Amino acid sequence: MIRGPWEGLALIAVATVAFGTGGGLVGLLLGLAVPGYYVAVFDGPVDPVPTGIGLGVTQGLGAGVLVGAFLVVWFTLRPGKLRTLERDI
Repeated sequence: MIRGPWEGLALIAVATVAFGTGGGLVGLLLGLAVPGYYVAVFDGPVDPVPTGIGLGVTQGLGAGVLVGAFLVVWFTLRPGKLRTLERDI
């Protein structure tokens, strides 16, 4: 249960860092294991490892923000946890 705006912001931040780190690691592994992938995707000479890390981190950060925001909405509005006006009075 999220009790305030700071907890929601912290959840988004944690998800963003986790997904950004995971995306960077996946990009690193992809750049090391299949270096021809980035060369095929981008026409021209590219260094696959830094390209993989950069793309993985940026895509992971975006995914982390979206997942974190979804989780904040989910934990705030999930059924059975909403307070009704009658209970608050």
